[in-house]
Amino acid sequence: MYESPWENGEMHGKGKCTKANGDQYLGIWKESSPSGEGRYTSADGNVYEGMWKDGKLHGEGKHTRPNENVYVGRWEDGQKNGFGQITWSNRREYVGSWKDDKEHREGLFRYMSGNVKVYRGACQDGKRHGQGRCAYVNGAVYEGGWKDDKEHGRGKCTYANGSVYEGVWQDRKEHGEGKLTYTNGNVYEGA
Repeated sequence: MYESPWENGEMHGKGKCTKANGDQYLGIWKESSPSGEGRYTSADGNVYEGMWKDGKLHGEGKHTRPNENVYVGRWEDGQKNGFGQITWSNRREYVGSWKDDKEHREGLFRYMSGNVKVYRGACQDGKRHGQGRCAYVNGAVYEGGWKDDKEHGRGKCTYANGSVYEGVWQDRKEHGEGKLTYTNGNVYEGA
């Protein structure tokens, strides 16, 4: 059911539409599509408040999914694109660049549970990928290459006890050429 102005047989201007399933949009309409500022509330509790274009989320907006996540940032053609921040219910947060609904390029991940505290660096398709720095709950800090969310390539890890490994990593493990310097000054080099 649509309440508010019509123009040339189409919904146009500020109006409210309630679907049979309980979904509701209140905001600006243009040629029978949400276009401009509006609020969409779905029957299952999802809420989007922000800008629309041709019936799609487009521009700045806030999307809240109860018990899942809250995203505040830029949208293009219904997908997260540009700068934004998301906070998940599992106490994880990402602030940075988005492309096609996924974390992309450079960003900051914060974790309030698990073995990782903070990751700052490159990401691709929602995963740590490229160069980055990660601080772990156990006190270790890794700086270097990442691939598919794992330490990979050249990197340096300073462990909580002060020992330092510099070298090649593969799938989260020291691999191949590297140098481990212990806190007592002993050094192990290998390939």
